[in-house]
Formats: sequence, C-alpha cells, structure tokens
Amino acid sequence: MNYWLYLQSEEWQIIRLKRLKKDNYTCQRCGCKHELGVHHLTYERLGHEDIDDLLTICARCHNDEYFFGNLVEAEEAMVIRQAPVTQKEYEQARPRCHQIGA
Repeated sequence: MNYWLYLQSEEWQIIRLKRLKKDNYTCQRCGCKHELGVHHLTYERLGHEDIDDLLTICARCHNDEYFFGNLVEAEEAMVIRQAPVTQKEYEQARPRCHQIGA
C-alpha cells in the first residue's frame, strides 16, 4: 500500500476525524489545539487501523516524536536510532511552542 496515497483516501479521512473527535481536537502530548495531525502509533494495521492505533498530536510534538524520540525514517520503515539525544541536546534543539505563553 502506498502510504502517501492512503493518507488522501476517504477511509483515512474518516478514521482520522474519529480520532480527532475522540481526543477533543487536542494534542495528547502537550494540550495544544493548533496544527493538529493524527499520528500512527503502529503501522501493523495500515489501512485497517483501530482507533487506538492513532493519536492526535500537534506538529511540534510530532516532530519531537520523530527527532527526540529517536525515530528516523528509513525506506518507509521506522527504526530506532542507535544513540539517543541527550536532555541538553533536546532543550537546545527543540523549537519554542507555537502557543503564546507556552
């Protein structure tokens, strides 16, 4: 299955909307209500996801999940980086929240 085409499908849009509604249109990591997306926690059932395979997450936290969570994309498969970033690297590299006052 072509992942990028799937994300444009009606099936994906339906389950995506269900997850957004379940999470009250709120990032489940930081509570933000802006720049939301739906993140796959697993790709095992891609195209036939359970709603609990997904998580509403803002763009900033999604980037953190991939970079600071030590995930990298490799040939459309997710793998764990060998060396995790340190807390200092995390604090220096993490962009400021897009929410005022956060």
